[in-house]
Amino acid sequence: MEALPRGWPGSVADVRPWLAACSVFVLPSWREGLPRSTTEALATGRAVVTTDVPGCRDTVEEGVNGFLVPVRDPGALADAMIRFIEQPALCVTMGRESRHMAEERFDVHKINRHILTAMGIATDRKGV
Repeated sequence: MEALPRGWPGSVADVRPWLAACSVFVLPSWREGLPRSTTEALATGRAVVTTDVPGCRDTVEEGVNGFLVPVRDPGALADAMIRFIEQPALCVTMGRESRHMAEERFDVHKINRHILTAMGIATDRKGV
């Protein structure tokens, strides 16, 4: 894998190399809908630290695939990140749980089937 530049990357066209290069995904958001960034992190099997706000909290089961921290609490955010430094095995076990959560809750085929069923549109095509 090619080395990534250091520092803040700004907007990137492809997040996959960045997610592959990290062990934990951190999103200290003040307000979100369901964040695509955390669902992408789940799909790549990353543990997540995010804030306990609507949307973000839907992507983390506290202590299972990551940690939820209060909004605007840099101390709690730092403490959660430090836990991964002090207990690196959590990156692996929580990352595995994140991938499982992505497959169970956020699989596009399951979501599409649910939407089509709710709309009363019958489909028997596989993978919809």
